[in-house]
Order: sequence, then C-alpha cells, then structure tokens
Amino acid sequence: MNLRFTQSTLYEPGVFCRILTTCYADILDRELIENFRQFDVFAERKYEGNQLAVVRNAANLPDEQMLRITKEMNYSETTFILSDEPKDRGYDVRIFTPETEVPFAGHPTLGTAFVIRHLIAKQPVDTVKLNLKVGPIPVTFDKNEQGEDILWMQQIEPTFAKTATGSSNGCLAGYLIEHKYFGTSQMNIRVEQGYEIDRPSLLYLRAENGGEHIAVSVGGKVVKVAEGRLF
Repeated sequence: MNLRFTQSTLYEPGVFCRILTTCYADILDRELIENFRQFDVFAERKYEGNQLAVVRNAANLPDEQMLRITKEMNYSETTFILSDEPKDRGYDVRIFTPETEVPFAGHPTLGTAFVIRHLIAKQPVDTVKLNLKVGPIPVTFDKNEQGEDILWMQQIEPTFAKTATGSSNGCLAGYLIEHKYFGTSQMNIRVEQGYEIDRPSLLYLRAENGGEHIAVSVGGKVVKVAEGRLF
C-alpha cells in the first residue's frame, strides 16, 4: 500500500487517524492472507509421521511465490487453501512440492481437510471436500476406540498395468484387492512405515472390490505442530 501526502495535509483534522486506520487494516489483511500452520500427518504424536505446511487465503499468491514458499518450508509438500469461502460445496486447494505443483497427494489432503474442518468450517461436519487439480476428493471424520479423530480420504479409483509401482498405500490397497491377496473382496488393515528415517507413521487402509469398481480409502491422524505467518 502506497501513501502520499503533502505538508499541508499533515495538519488537517483526522488525517493521521485515517492513515493509521488504513495502515492497520492493511496489516490485518496481510496477516490473515499469509498465516500458515504445520502438521504431522499419519502421526500418533508430534514429530512423527509426514510433515505438512498449510497456507490459508492464498488466492492472490502467484504460482512462483507458492513455489518459493514451499521451498522455504522444505517439506515434501505444502498446500494452499485459496479461500475460506466454499466453492461447489468444497474448498479450492493447490498442492506444491519444492519442485512443482502436483494434482494430488495423500497426506496433504488429510492435513488440509483437518484445517478446513477445525479452523474454517468451525463446526463438527462429518465430511470436507477438497477441490484439487485431480478433481474433488472427500475426506470424512471418524473416531477410534480411544475417541481420537481419524481422517479418511476417498481415493480416486486405481487403474492397473502389468507392472505395479507400489508408490502409495492407496494404490497398494487397490492392488491387494484386485489380486485377492487376502482371499476376500474387502480389506481393512494398518500399515506402519518410516521407522528407518525416525518418522514412525501409521496409516489405515480400506478397500472393497464391488465388481465394476474398487473403492479405496486411506486414513490417519493429524497432529498440529506449529503456526505462524509469512512476511
């Protein structure tokens, strides 16, 4: 915001008051637009699982700045919620790695849904929909036996080739069901990983083969680690 005034205007009644009010409002707007939070996803406690940064009200940030922010965070992904206002009954979200934007990623989807439910919707909704580049992804909220929140992401139906990459647990669940690894058309399992790099992670996988379609859901916990704002 640029302000220009002459010496004569300095003494006009109320000029400083108006200037200070305008400056203060501008500062508040920038703080609102540029606040962020950091989370550990698929974690049982802080400093475990997969790290994520989430930036809110990011509609006015150019792509290059989103990429630079992601590089500064130095996590595998950072997400940007474009607005606190829903669109098509969902929230527009973009996902960046330090190298480029990606259409979809698992733990960023769950972590961002956690922010939307607890900080934006501000009510105990059962489902939050994220409008990602890959398409709309619903995330539902459940509780385990200990009363802890478990977030479930409905993953896009997997497709299969002759060779499987095994690069994500959602695809793994679909692969196991497609080939009837457990001898049934349904599966509900836990997957642990990350111990070798001292980031223990716990994921929940559900999958069902309905004949024509395979439904896959990936679940886990989200733990808040930090919050702040960008300058």
